[in-house]
Amino acid sequence: MTRLYLPPFVNAIRSLVAASHSLRQPRKHPDTSSPVIVVEKSADISLDGVPTAEFCAIHLQLLELFADLRGRVEEWGRNSGMGAEEVWETFVKLAVARFTCWFQHASRSTIEMETSVPPLDVLMAWHSFMLNPHAYQVFSKAARSDGAGNEGILWPELQRSISPDGEGGGSLRWKLSGRDVEAADRLGLHADMLGFLMETLEASKCDTLVDSLSELCRDSLGRETKLQKLLETYHELSQTGFAYRNLGLDFDLASAVQRQTVFALKMTRFGWHHSPFCAAAIEQARERYRCFFSLIPSLPAGENAVPTLDIDLVWHTHQLSPAEYANFSKAMTGGRFVNHNDTITEEVASSGSKNTGTRYREQFGEVYSICLSWYCQAARLAPDKRLSRADIEQIRDAIASERRRRKLDLASCRCNETVVLTGLFGAGGVGECAPPVDTCGSGCGGGGGGECAAPNASCDGNCGGCGGCGG
Repeated sequence: MTRLYLPPFVNAIRSLVAASHSLRQPRKHPDTSSPVIVVEKSADISLDGVPTAEFCAIHLQLLELFADLRGRVEEWGRNSGMGAEEVWETFVKLAVARFTCWFQHASRSTIEMETSVPPLDVLMAWHSFMLNPHAYQVFSKAARSDGAGNEGILWPELQRSISPDGEGGGSLRWKLSGRDVEAADRLGLHADMLGFLMETLEASKCDTLVDSLSELCRDSLGRETKLQKLLETYHELSQTGFAYRNLGLDFDLASAVQRQTVFALKMTRFGWHHSPFCAAAIEQARERYRCFFSLIPSLPAGENAVPTLDIDLVWHTHQLSPAEYANFSKAMTGGRFVNHNDTITEEVASSGSKNTGTRYREQFGEVYSICLSWYCQAARLAPDKRLSRADIEQIRDAIASERRRRKLDLASCRCNETVVLTGLFGAGGVGECAPPVDTCGSGCGGGGGGECAAPNASCDGNCGGCGGCGG
């Protein structure tokens, strides 16, 4: 067993798992007393085939780390005079190049993908690739004949690299273990790419990041072999627009990373994993995800099932275990593989969200577009009671504490501003705000769409015409 840090709310998750799975079942406020839980080292997807609440919680932490990485890269770009946007765009492409090296060459060393955690930027690229499961399936089979990439992220191993920043503000710190640093070194990768860039390019006078790296590589007279290897891979991928056409796949991973970091920023600014009521919210999201997925087989051809943000979190977490996700997808749809395409338009997503909401209510008799503010999370724990003044003050204090650390988009209840004064959350019915709007997190999961991939060898010919949508 490994003792792992998680936010205080996660200590309540196990008791919630054992509780009733009825969406209408009132739940008690979670115990937030301890920041430490014990996760089995061999932890797997739960018995119902849906990612565990612990995995979803760790995923939220990972998204925060991605968002913070982007912020640090852009800040460095501004301070260096190269520009935040240019530096971030180049950094993403370098991350894709480093991921390609890591994924394709790990099998040639003593590195085991299932137990080794890659550098954060490499993990960011891998994460984005797996959220396009059909493209990732094609790439993984072509690049790794041993099937190592099918297991995806091993959450307990990943958690070893996440800890509090030590300043007491709730922020997270990413630090690879000594073993993982050595593993990156054996693959010719810098363990901390941003740290390396900031340290070695401090005195650079070049206008772009790539020019600065090229100048450094020339000045090093071949001594910086890691950098030389990185630039070679970077230029090779740049010539093909970052598509893996040599592997039979036309996919722009750099653009996918850009899209998914926008999603990471959105989820982080909602602050769910810092909410005192997040344990219950995650459990409800897991239940809703399974209901959502069960709608997909009955959809008419061409119609997308569009998730809400909470459902999208669980869906994304599931896709980060590709083999488990494929098995679940086929079991739920009669043998078909449900793809997740994150490039659909806002218009398609909006229309699909309304249709999905109608079907969800008809099938399960439950509200689909629920408010995900901290106030409404608390109210749904006991839907037959109004929040007390003490409850409201506690939530306000928690929101204020989190806002001192970062901007929040989703903590206060915006679906009905008067409820904060009255405590009458859920005025439109049990767990329903009156009326829910996008600013309270009730909208669709974002600009992504899913459908069963076209039948071909990569998906065993078991693909059909169903759909889904996500961020």
